[in-house]
Amino acid sequence: MQLYGKQVMRILRFPISFLIFMAPAISVLEVASLRLQLLAASFSALLLGLVGMPVILDGLTVHVGDFSLTVEMPCSGLSSLLSMSALAFLYVYLVNEHNANNEIKFRRVKQIVVLLSMFPIVLLANSLRIAVVAVIGHHYGEGSAMGFFHFGSSLMIFAVSLSLLISVGHVFGLHGMPFGHQGIERCKKCGDIGA
Repeated sequence: MQLYGKQVMRILRFPISFLIFMAPAISVLEVASLRLQLLAASFSALLLGLVGMPVILDGLTVHVGDFSLTVEMPCSGLSSLLSMSALAFLYVYLVNEHNANNEIKFRRVKQIVVLLSMFPIVLLANSLRIAVVAVIGHHYGEGSAMGFFHFGSSLMIFAVSLSLLISVGHVFGLHGMPFGHQGIERCKKCGDIGA
């Protein structure tokens, strides 16, 4: 900090802290994965029950009629949660409010709410994916459920999750990328870049 000063450290604070997503702690991830597996199995069983499917939850295994689906570690949603966390932090960092009259403290609260919304969004999206795989397996067999849809739905669910995250950001007034002429002018006013 003394070499370049507070302004340079202020500019580099986010890029340096963003590096945390490069090496997540393995032991924390294993515990989180098991909890996410249990939550995803429970919520997918709840969703299936809400739409009238004959569902039985047995630990991590969701039984729909004669089709059974075990929520394994790769299906826990942990990879989606990690990648959505990185994108959520990047999104919240990049967006600016159009209403510059809001206090910075109030803006921070909205940013934190948007960041925290990624957890239920990822959980809901992953549970929905598991429920749809179970419905396809129940109606069309294991080959249909565990084939292309099982693997192809990951990208679709990720896109839906990202869209929901951005929608939550818009609801809380976080919109407008800090690029272009207006973004540069805002950065000049707040001192992020020189005049």
